[in-house]
Amino acid sequence: MVKEVASKYDIDKVYGDKAYDNKEITYILDKINAEPAIKIRKNASVISKGCPLRRDEVLLIRKLGYDGWKDLKEARECVCIR
Repeated sequence: MVKEVASKYDIDKVYGDKAYDNKEITYILDKINAEPAIKIRKNASVISKGCPLRRDEVLLIRKLGYDGWKDLKEARECVCIR
């Protein structure tokens, strides 16, 4: 879904729940230069495996804690319409 939307619109930031926390989506966001605001799973690894943006996000949420990260990313509870 991210690829399709990115081909039509200029995307600055992508919000998502833990279901969107995966290497493929983060890699796409890195390529289109979009900021991820996707909650990272508790057991997320800092081993990048080809996606340094995801590693950086994991380290950021560990440093700030979830509440600090949420404030920084302006991530709030939201309803997604599909």
